Amino acid sequence: MGAGSPAGDGVTATNQERLAVLEERSERDRKDIEQMTKDIRHIRTTLAEARGGWKTLVMVAGFAGAVGAGLSWLVGFGVVK
Repeated sequence: MGAGSPAGDGVTATNQERLAVLEERSERDRKDIEQMTKDIRHIRTTLAEARGGWKTLVMVAGFAGAVGAGLSWLVGFGVVK
């Protein structure tokens, strides 16, 4: 049996403390990564929704511009007074 631990596996108390600290950090890092993954999914969803909104806005603006140009043309030729 080793002098460092009751099990005799050669692991000292200092090494066990270091291992415990590393396990805590690993768990904290895992939780952080999990949260970041959720945040990224939320950002991607928001961007996808915004992208669709911009397309709609551009289509409406294009239609309004075309209608305005058509009315301007009609007024210019005296068709509409």
